[in-house]
Amino acid sequence: MPTRIMPAAGVLLAVLLMLGPRGAPQPTAAQAEPAPSTVTPFLLLPFTQSWTVPPGVTSATVVLLGAGGGDGSSQVLPVAGGRGAFVQATLGVKPGETLQVRVGGRGGRAGDARGSDNGGGGFYPVTLDVSRAAGRGGGASDVRRSPYRLVDRLVVAGGGGGGGSTDLWGKDGLGGAGGDSGAPGLAGRSFVGSLSPGGGGAPGGTGRGGSGGAGGSAGRGDTRGSDGPDGTQGVGGSMPRSNENGGDGGGGGGGYYGGGAGGQGASSGHGAQGSGAGGGGGGSDFVTADATDVIVRDGVQAGDGLVVISYQSPATSSPAGE
Repeated sequence: MPTRIMPAAGVLLAVLLMLGPRGAPQPTAAQAEPAPSTVTPFLLLPFTQSWTVPPGVTSATVVLLGAGGGDGSSQVLPVAGGRGAFVQATLGVKPGETLQVRVGGRGGRAGDARGSDNGGGGFYPVTLDVSRAAGRGGGASDVRRSPYRLVDRLVVAGGGGGGGSTDLWGKDGLGGAGGDSGAPGLAGRSFVGSLSPGGGGAPGGTGRGGSGGAGGSAGRGDTRGSDGPDGTQGVGGSMPRSNENGGDGGGGGGGYYGGGAGGQGASSGHGAQGSGAGGGGGGSDFVTADATDVIVRDGVQAGDGLVVISYQSPATSSPAGE
């Protein structure tokens, strides 16, 4: 079972310890003496951040956490959003070049108006009716090279999909959980025989966004739920808020390609009944082909994303005999 990572402060401490000064053989006389590693963390901020490569530095190790998806609503317990990815890689860099850093934010939970930052999908109206508000997808974290377009991303850690919501009255269905990064969202549930639940969104892929979940089917005189919108490059699918009785689909997670949104629940035409909606699919990860020492773990982070860059300064020479 994937490990649920601690809040951002704890994650940062753990990563700093992991990337701290690395052990190396002691230099002999006149040998180059390795400098300790320099570690630069980037937390979630309301603007794009950057890192300029210091003189003499030709490689850097990056650690990224994608953000978790928001929880969907339920009358009993929240419907869990999916968890974001952990990605580590060593990149070749050029002294003086500036890399752009984008940190994903946790998807908005049912009942708040929080966004998701960097690609997480979901429609989030300001409304008093939060009984069936779906969770937004978590944002991806990425590092980009100039000119900083989506196609210029070097490393991406995908975000988790948002949890789907229950039906309007909270008694006839349950939403499906959001998918972890790289995984599909789960279908909702229905306790009404004539109404099927919304399907879960598919995860983002390597060359296309995840397909949206199918809307819940319905019998004669009832209303079928809408299919979840597909994810696109960098962005998870967003299910518009419904005016029917069925639940709303969770937003797709941001990523190299975003996950699809969950399908909407069906609604009865003869009473206040509806089925649960599907969870959003998780976003996909990406590491440029020339990176080394690559580690990818999906389904790790429940909170906001994080990016940490570490490097070793050029070695300095020690005089003989010292």
